[in-house]
Amino acid sequence: MQGLYVRTNQQLANLSKNPSDIYKHAYNMLIQENFLEAEKFFNIFIGENPKNPLASNAYYWLGETFYVQKEFQKAFKFFQQLNTPFSILWNDGPRLMELDNELKEKGLAPR
Repeated sequence: MQGLYVRTNQQLANLSKNPSDIYKHAYNMLIQENFLEAEKFFNIFIGENPKNPLASNAYYWLGETFYVQKEFQKAFKFFQQLNTPFSILWNDGPRLMELDNELKEKGLAPR
């Protein structure tokens, strides 16, 4: 497990300070189903770039990392945050509607 974190630190050191590079790396980790890495890099991106135009996407994908791992309570807490600065995202697109319906069935949908 330690090798994973060493690689992560090296990857982060190699990323440029361009926010889109950090975002792309986090998204690539998500696509590769490396959810811990994706979570870490989305958090780094959001922490360093909260007003970046990609921040709303990063918040969504960060929540999705919890959801696909069936960590519904974490997903719930996260998706509730979307209602504040990024509420329009919650009603955008069929995937979000599907997530909303599944979370409603479990009593975890944002209000």
